[in-house]
Amino acid sequence: MISKVIYFVDGWVRSNIGAQSSALDAESLARRCINDAAKAGFTNEQLEEHLGTDLIDFFTGELNARETARSRRQVQTGVGTL
Repeated sequence: MISKVIYFVDGWVRSNIGAQSSALDAESLARRCINDAAKAGFTNEQLEEHLGTDLIDFFTGELNARETARSRRQVQTGVGTL
């Protein structure tokens, strides 16, 4: 069963990291997520415990994965190539 914390983070990521993710940085995302999590009744420690990593590392991974996917789509479609 997925914990409430993981469910919260998944929904937060879906709502806050979109197509413009390259303009975002992991540290600012972590701060925003911690603030929103606190409003929902979760602590930073709970987030990191359930994710198994600190939030900056988590968001760095999320941003890198999205950038890799975006780059692959560009190569496949020929967008952004000369």
